[in-house]
Amino acid sequence: MKINKKIIIGATALALGSLSVVAINTNNSNYVSASAASTKETTVKLRLNHNSYVYDKNGKRLKKYKGKKALIKKSQKLTIKGKI
Repeated sequence: MKINKKIIIGATALALGSLSVVAINTNNSNYVSASAASTKETTVKLRLNHNSYVYDKNGKRLKKYKGKKALIKKSQKLTIKGKI
């Protein structure tokens, strides 16, 4: 590879690397302290449009959930804690 091409590739890599560092440093102003957040829990009520299954943390479908079949039927109402 010619020396000019090596210099251009090196300069490009340096520029891209420095841009990512600048982007990381500028995003620090978006954080909110924990004391400013509301501690009140909110609940949301939903009605399903189609049948759904319950999944575990690994993404595997469960056969039983809370002692019943893990199928949630269409138009059943659910209460969810937190925001959607």
